[in-house]
Amino acid sequence: MQTLAEIFAELKEEGMEKGKKETEKNIAKKLIQKDYSDEQIMEITELELDEVVKLRKLLQM
Repeated sequence: MQTLAEIFAELKEEGMEKGKKETEKNIAKKLIQKDYSDEQIMEITELELDEVVKLRKLLQM
């Protein structure tokens, strides 16, 4: 059984990962607007190609 401290540590890590992913997506959106290529965005943000493509389509709407 996990201790309360272990549960909090796990939740904190999950929150940090979600925050990092959101930051990467926000950076990718700015790079898309500045006309960076998908490959450049993937390299800078560490997002997968499908995520970059989804963001690009979302911004074109």
